[in-house]
Amino acid sequence: MSLALVTGANGHIGSRVVRALRSRGRAVRAMLRPGAPLRGLEGLPEGGGLELVRGDLLDPPSLARALDGVDVVFNAAGVFDTRTPDEAGMRRVNVEGTANLLAALRGTGARRLVHTSSVAALGYSRDPSVVLDEAAWNGDPIDAYTAGKTEGERLVHTAAAAGLDAVVVNPVTVLGPGDHKPTPSNAFVLLALRRGLPVTFDSGHTYVDVDDVAEGHLLAEERGRRGERYVLGGTPASNDALLRELARRRGGRPPVLRLGHVSVELLGLAVELKARLTRTRPFFTRAKAHKLIDYYGYFSHAKAARELGYRPRPLSEVLDRAEDWYREMGWLGPLRRTEA
Repeated sequence: MSLALVTGANGHIGSRVVRALRSRGRAVRAMLRPGAPLRGLEGLPEGGGLELVRGDLLDPPSLARALDGVDVVFNAAGVFDTRTPDEAGMRRVNVEGTANLLAALRGTGARRLVHTSSVAALGYSRDPSVVLDEAAWNGDPIDAYTAGKTEGERLVHTAAAAGLDAVVVNPVTVLGPGDHKPTPSNAFVLLALRRGLPVTFDSGHTYVDVDDVAEGHLLAEERGRRGERYVLGGTPASNDALLRELARRRGGRPPVLRLGHVSVELLGLAVELKARLTRTRPFFTRAKAHKLIDYYGYFSHAKAARELGYRPRPLSEVLDRAEDWYREMGWLGPLRRTEA
């Protein structure tokens, strides 16, 4: 039986890739950093097809051990934190860690690498009518995370051009079960559901369920072409539309105040000052506040649909599952979903 290695196996995407593989009876070696919790893999018994190993992309000897006897690698390891003060540490994982994995793969028996990138590597647009696809590259990273994901993905394409059988997947904004942190994507939706947001601004993103992303990884392994990248997309929604829907679900009012560039930058200053006083990390900063307005992440997954057979669920179901997860985790409180 072939053996699949999943790095970042306790993360939001990695843990769901592990579950998708195990649901198909695949043998999985799940790699977690030393000391990392096992919450994402709860309910999956070790043994009988699931092996847990401790390793780190920044520790080449541990990578060599994890790769021993592996047939395929799903690299879902990475740091997704838009508020971390340790931007250098995030880059080390997302860029240098990827380079270490690519080096460790040389000479192994692994037949294929499926690398988890992000649409952050494609970039965003100031024009809401623009829908980006795999031809785009991010030339104006909004933060250290988007810069690192872009640089890390380029390393994979370089390795593929040199002969490595690698394929890249680029998930859009990922919501849904299995996110124990929560990540910034789920945190924004959770905040809007818990408290409501009185303000809005011109922006928009594309949303997808994490289990559709996990399925997309397996489809990429099976059907993806070497050296290609595939957007694992979903449903585009403006910031206004999303916040109206979340307000409807919580039985509250939608945002009544629209922010412009100046007011958002001032709000960024206030958030920074509050974070400094409370010794917490700011939700956003002045450095990137000016990029939040007129900033659209609308992406086409036509290529993945055509070549992989990728079929994501609609946004209503994505939000249903996210809301159920928040409630299961005790984050949401006794709110009742409002039916349309």
